[in-house]
Amino acid sequence: MSWLTEDPTPIYVLCGLASAVLVAVVYFTGRAVWLLGVTAALGIMGVALLIDVLVLTDRERIEDVIAEGAEAVKSNDISRVLPLISPNAPELQDLATRTMQMFKFSDIRVTTTPEIMVNKLTSPPSAKARFSAVAHVRMPGGGTSTQPVPRKVELRFAWEGDRWLVTHADWSSIIGGNGVDDGDR
Repeated sequence: MSWLTEDPTPIYVLCGLASAVLVAVVYFTGRAVWLLGVTAALGIMGVALLIDVLVLTDRERIEDVIAEGAEAVKSNDISRVLPLISPNAPELQDLATRTMQMFKFSDIRVTTTPEIMVNKLTSPPSAKARFSAVAHVRMPGGGTSTQPVPRKVELRFAWEGDRWLVTHADWSSIIGGNGVDDGDR
């Protein structure tokens, strides 16, 4: 059933094609009874749309955490970043705190659609998200100018309480930084 909540596009396409064929049948045969099929196809599309809007999937929740984190970092607000990190990851909380004290961010953008893999078989359920991002950072002692810092990011999540929280973060240089393009892992 996850295919319906993740991406109902095939349902829209199939029902749209079925409706078009049925409308053509009504046009060429003059039999209005075929409009019942059009109504049914449109009803199925409506139900699929309603499910898509109302059901919040794990992938969507993780995308929301990523977006919330990017906004919190962009506003240089550690008090909004820390609640997104698992209490079971104190090293990551410390790293986030030190990083945000050392650097000031003027912008951060996720530049690729996150590739999200959810594993419900672990206890607690876990997930991994990979994406690219560019942060505009003011370096210590660098005055007011900022530098774009592109990174490949991998975040690991655990379902804790009623939401996904980050348990591990790895950001490697795309180009620059350590001078190595780490490629896909």
